[in-house]
Amino acid sequence: MKIKTMVIPLLAVALNITAMRTEAEQLTRLNQTVREIYGEARQVILTNFNPILILEGDNIVLYWRGGVERIRYTPSSYHSYKALSHMALGIFGAVGPASLGLNDYNWREAIVRLSDATEAARPDVENLIQASPDRDLLSNLWGQLGDYVRAAQAAPNPPTRDELRAFGMRVAPLLLSVASRTAEAQIAGLHDAAGIIRANLGDANWNAAMVVVTGPSTAREGNLQFQYFTRLLGSDAIGRRLLFAENIFDAEGALRLVGVHLVDRKVGEIFFGQGARMERDLLSDAATFHLLRLFGAVGPDTGQTR
Repeated sequence: MKIKTMVIPLLAVALNITAMRTEAEQLTRLNQTVREIYGEARQVILTNFNPILILEGDNIVLYWRGGVERIRYTPSSYHSYKALSHMALGIFGAVGPASLGLNDYNWREAIVRLSDATEAARPDVENLIQASPDRDLLSNLWGQLGDYVRAAQAAPNPPTRDELRAFGMRVAPLLLSVASRTAEAQIAGLHDAAGIIRANLGDANWNAAMVVVTGPSTAREGNLQFQYFTRLLGSDAIGRRLLFAENIFDAEGALRLVGVHLVDRKVGEIFFGQGARMERDLLSDAATFHLLRLFGAVGPDTGQTR
């Protein structure tokens, strides 16, 4: 009899758990449906928002009137100048760990690889120097970097930290000069491309356009393209018409970000009267209060700070 009387409660518990699981499954499906509908709304809004300019690599990708156009703005010299300057990073990568006392790194093998790549690139670099209006600057930098690589390869020991730093201080002005020439050329190309796009769009469409700059988080501060469009559109455009797509490098990914931004702005306006509200965690204000209370900064009931 005891066994029989236990069956009914156990069955009731099992039925209750099953019902709870069914409710949870339905709630999960509801959430999935909501997200699908929200995504569809985002796509509709994005499709009807024009124009959008996305800075992707060497190009401005223009989305307008259902079409996509790529306008290259980066000059051909940009990547050549950049590759030459990157030799300094290669030098640090080859001998830097050893100069810092990290002896488990095979610095000699690394410097040999760098030397081989340097010699293989010599004809290309010499052609670049001869064709460049900055030939004296490039020749000086190439000479300094190449001499150091050869000296490091011939040395019995890696350089000390002070020796490596002295070399870095010696070539830094040359690297910055090359960076200046590179920035000037890229800004000129960007300005020309933006002018062409603006003329084709007309003032009304240009003033409604959204610009998205893609790039890594580590180089976000002072990003050339973002600086340019901040100057062109005004600092008040940041967050409204000018976005930085951090760690996004392709136009499709940036376009998805624009869609999220546009829909979240509308949601923030409709529900909270603040277009930017959804750009913060929805829990942020409540979290701040509860954390202040948890750690004793506000009273338990009054909400007054201590």
